[in-house]
Amino acid sequence: MLRNQNLSDKTFTDRISEGIMQIPLYSKEWTNYNASDPGITILESLSLFETLQQNHINEMPPAVKAGLLKMMGFTPNKGRNARVLLYAENAKESFVLTKGQRFTLENIVFETRKDITINDCDVTAVYSKIDDNWADYSHLLDREIKLLDAIFGKKPKSGDELYLFCNKLPKSGEEAIFYFDIVESSKRNLFEDRDVNLFASVKWEVYGEDGFTEITALDRTGGFVTSGEVILRFPEYQAVPYDERGYLIKATLDKAEYDIPPVMRGIYPFLFEAWQQHTEAITYVGKKGSSMETPASLANDHYISVFAREEGSNDYRHYEKSPGRENKGRYFEVKEDGDTLIYKFDKKRYGYGPERGNAAVRIIAYSPDIMRQYHIGKVEGYDDQIIDLPIENVIADSFFIIARMLDENGEKYYRFVRPGHNEDGDLCYRLFEREGYIMIKEAGDFLGAELFMGGCSTYLGEEGNIRAGNYLKPVGLTTNVKFYNPCAGSGGRFIESLEDVRRRFIKDIDTPFSAVTASDYEKIVLETPGLCIRKAKAYIDQSRNEVKVAVLPGNEGRNGLPELTADYQKVIKARLEERRLLTTKVTLMNPQYEKVNVKATVYVDQYFEQNQSRIERRISKAINYLESSKNFGDPLLFEEVFEAIEEDPGVEFVSKLKLSPSRAKFAAVKEESVYPNDDVVLIPGAINVELIPYHKTN
Repeated sequence: MLRNQNLSDKTFTDRISEGIMQIPLYSKEWTNYNASDPGITILESLSLFETLQQNHINEMPPAVKAGLLKMMGFTPNKGRNARVLLYAENAKESFVLTKGQRFTLENIVFETRKDITINDCDVTAVYSKIDDNWADYSHLLDREIKLLDAIFGKKPKSGDELYLFCNKLPKSGEEAIFYFDIVESSKRNLFEDRDVNLFASVKWEVYGEDGFTEITALDRTGGFVTSGEVILRFPEYQAVPYDERGYLIKATLDKAEYDIPPVMRGIYPFLFEAWQQHTEAITYVGKKGSSMETPASLANDHYISVFAREEGSNDYRHYEKSPGRENKGRYFEVKEDGDTLIYKFDKKRYGYGPERGNAAVRIIAYSPDIMRQYHIGKVEGYDDQIIDLPIENVIADSFFIIARMLDENGEKYYRFVRPGHNEDGDLCYRLFEREGYIMIKEAGDFLGAELFMGGCSTYLGEEGNIRAGNYLKPVGLTTNVKFYNPCAGSGGRFIESLEDVRRRFIKDIDTPFSAVTASDYEKIVLETPGLCIRKAKAYIDQSRNEVKVAVLPGNEGRNGLPELTADYQKVIKARLEERRLLTTKVTLMNPQYEKVNVKATVYVDQYFEQNQSRIERRISKAINYLESSKNFGDPLLFEEVFEAIEEDPGVEFVSKLKLSPSRAKFAAVKEESVYPNDDVVLIPGAINVELIPYHKTN
């Protein structure tokens, strides 16, 4: 039922007509198609039943479809807001970006999720060191000039080093994010886990007064295999200059078994994170009951609500700003200290105050738009009550509502409720983040409670995955520093719809997991994560009673011809091992290369000297399986080479053509065509073309 689409698009008449048209395929004796025939009556009854049944299936409620998909292990992927890395250009001194600092690119808003210290650290020079030979790659820091460099040469090896010289270095315990822009092969499959270093591993060190000290690193480039970030956490050290070039961070290749040598396009140092979101109500949580701090900027463009949990209670009470008199009540005092607002609670003075403990105080800052409509409704208690929110595209992790109720004395108290709670007495509701409403499943002890917006942020899904190379404008920050995104935003997506989940389910069941047919083996190998696989051919070795899979990787082996390395074999074997049938033996085969020699006599026009190299290139292209779509074991047909020559504009006609493999054990000639073995790839051999000028006569 989950596979079917448009089940009710055929009418009863359509089904009858199709059924009658198929009768001759099954019975030649049945010739009476009139309504009076009993067989036609039965066909009409079955067609009617099918129409009614499929109409009913097509009307399956979404909840039933969702339940069926969940039984199969398919639930909607959560929505995620995009993440972008920013570079602070022209930072001359250190400064702090507070939590919630906004950056805009047209109508797209990005925010920081924590206080971030922007240091005036920068990389000033880049060098590689290979066998004591230094090479300057400082142009990799230039955003305007994009030169491609194989920084470790054509054959990287363990011990090769990359030197990053800096004007300053972070302090002990601080983190730094570097982004390395790598030229990636279009034939490389996506990595399942970017933190796994399949071909290479890198040791990071910083130079200090005690020499080099290792840095803890999270490498998402796979050892410079693919573009990505490297997050460095600096150890205990005392920075000193390495030489006149400045302070030094060094990267050393511990392992260098690259299938394709890394080619770098750019290095972007000392970045920080921002997330695509627009916070409409932000919450600050205090750990102590006496005082709490928030950014002073909130007082200018936000409405503030303060809640506190008092001794002996799990509920919160609403506190108001002190009127300045000696009245008793739930009050707080607030004063501005530079860029900070300090909230103070004085139980002795006012008679009420928060307890000392985690989350004792919650301060919520509302934007004007949300404050005007932050009261969203009342818990009525009926099944599946829907309450609209004043916003759509809500970030689920940031969302909660505030429920206001009355205690036995008629005083108001508050509870903060996140979606999904289902314990006894809880207010259980589901957030429809994209549509912008909540559905209350269980009222619990909250019957009659008034509901208000709590924390909430909105996002733009895939639209937040902005392209690289933009300058983002900081909001409310006066500075000469420019904020540039060297790499594209990533990760942004809306929550999957039920139809998206259904399509993913159908795609999954259509994707082979267990290898049964030859195409299954080939597809599984070709899609091995992280590898460059050009071709794969599965075939049965009858003499050994086993399945063999010939694999052509995308690397450069001996003599420039690809070969299966130990790393490739290990990864592919592990993938096939979990997918092969229990009693099936599978062997990986390195590609065998067979040269095809060509002899040809070709009549050309009077400018034949210019045609020689061009015709040889055309023949070479037709023979070279490394560059063509031909797979292992595909025959090289005589007429294909013949046509490749004849289609040259300078060729009048082909007089003679002969194809011959170099070694008979790898390929055979049948009817002038070359038939290679199942594990053989054909490549050009000796090409001997005799050109004869053709003189036309009138």
